[in-house]
Amino acid sequence: MQKTREPLIYRVKASLWERLKKRLPKPEGRGRRPAKNNECFEGLIYILRTGCQWGDLPREYPPKSTVHYRFQKWVKEDTFKELWQEFLTEYDDLEGINWE
Repeated sequence: MQKTREPLIYRVKASLWERLKKRLPKPEGRGRRPAKNNECFEGLIYILRTGCQWGDLPREYPPKSTVHYRFQKWVKEDTFKELWQEFLTEYDDLEGINWE
């Protein structure tokens, strides 16, 4: 019997999130408590790192529709570009990126 692998869950360090969250508006929603921005961003990182389909987003993250909606909103507002640049800068400082 083949074991299924548990998904590798990505979390943004608290120090990095402190810098990122300043660029985001407070989450809004109707009815239920809206999903947290950091959880949605981590879901996006998971999708970008694994290349998985939206429907394969693990349950540890908010629902795929919420993460996708937040992503679309951030892209439309140019917020995602700012988040991504900050995230890449942090990664470059830690691991180094071959920009060529």
